[in-house]
Amino acid sequence: MLTRIGKYKITLLLIDMGVMTASYVAALLERFHHVAGANLLMGLMLAAFGAFILQNNSLYKVNIFLDRSASSALVVRSVLLLLAAYLAVGFITRFYFIPPSRLGFFYFAANVLASFVVYRIILLPSVFGTLSSQGIRKHKVVVIGTGPLAREFAASVKENKRLGIHIVGFVDDELPVGTGVLNGYHVIGDTLSLNSIVRTGSCDELVIAADHTSNTHLLALMRQAKETGARVKVVSNFFKTVGDATVTESYTIHPAATITRGLYSPITLFYQRISDYVLASLGLLVLSPFFLIAAVAIKATSKGPVFYRHKRVGKDGKSFEMYKFRSMYVNGGEDEKRKQMMLEFINGQGNGNGDGKVIDASRVTPVGRVLRKTSFDELPQLLNVLKGEMSLVGPRPVLPYEFEAMKDWHHERDKILPGCTGFWQVYGRGKTTFDDMVIMDIYMIENMSPWLYIQLLLKTVTVLLLGRGAK
Repeated sequence: MLTRIGKYKITLLLIDMGVMTASYVAALLERFHHVAGANLLMGLMLAAFGAFILQNNSLYKVNIFLDRSASSALVVRSVLLLLAAYLAVGFITRFYFIPPSRLGFFYFAANVLASFVVYRIILLPSVFGTLSSQGIRKHKVVVIGTGPLAREFAASVKENKRLGIHIVGFVDDELPVGTGVLNGYHVIGDTLSLNSIVRTGSCDELVIAADHTSNTHLLALMRQAKETGARVKVVSNFFKTVGDATVTESYTIHPAATITRGLYSPITLFYQRISDYVLASLGLLVLSPFFLIAAVAIKATSKGPVFYRHKRVGKDGKSFEMYKFRSMYVNGGEDEKRKQMMLEFINGQGNGNGDGKVIDASRVTPVGRVLRKTSFDELPQLLNVLKGEMSLVGPRPVLPYEFEAMKDWHHERDKILPGCTGFWQVYGRGKTTFDDMVIMDIYMIENMSPWLYIQLLLKTVTVLLLGRGAK
């Protein structure tokens, strides 16, 4: 798993944690002239949380940390969040683990800010760029594809020597081995030879830059590249929506979406299931009084049950009953208007009320409008999480007729458990087509990790509190 991240990113992570831990220890020595074991443990915990903040602010992406103007504001914001966490932990624990000293806090703030300004903003871009330009840090890449996009990618990274990318060659199923492609670069094999290319250590990373290809074929290339065990990136307009919605790593003007095992990884699946169970249990316990209030309001204002149970299609096309608070007036049969709107949306003929969430607004009750605005109507799905039918994070489950209407490549999202929230709910609300939603789901699946899992949950809380994009 670590080999898929990249040695330089692991190195940066360890240095960052070392800098933050050392800043905390130095602050205690400056103030109290000694450090207790509990204080050192707290320093390591703060450093781990600080690394999460840096990752959340995209500071491990090469195009960000090499750009001083882009990284400066992000570094300052990360330090401020770390200091806020320092104070929050102090107040919550009554300063049991963190000494109650204003001077100690200011020492820590000064140490960590000064260290990051010198290391992250001043030194890192120069040192990384110099090592790369002189070939000391060489990142060997094989490009899959030989079209205009692949040639543009190769030309761009060759010109930008600070990236340290060395193009080993191209892989193509149409051109024979040895065919010249660009500036002395040649075809070194076809896609069937990818395993041997990676196994012999000829490259550190595979970059898929295949243009003018179908989404189905592109997804097949992604699966084939992942099976080699190498780090894989996709340089394609396929992930343009993701690049427009959030900060992505980029070697050129095109976003380079990272493709890993994501939710196909047994380790990630195990971590996510344990986290789902614990967090869903806590959520139901804390929210139970609010559930009672919602139930009373629903029964008092409209006829019908409190909960709305509807058949949905989840992992591997298996059906299950999903729970929601009822937010609409009871309709004796299938909502034909909503069904027609959704089928048009899937086929690219509608806009889903502008946010990818297709509803018949005339059927929403007054209480339902409040529930839907805050997405509180979705919270009973925590029961589905406990039953193992859903995860807290994953693609949204679809109705049976939606499942049948989806294109073949859309079903890539069906290979993992559906979720209560996901990448689209955080980054895409209010501006996506159905294809865009699926692409965001695929990106989330391919990049899922404990970092992204926590990040999406925290950002979802912000979305819910602001009521952004809900209907």
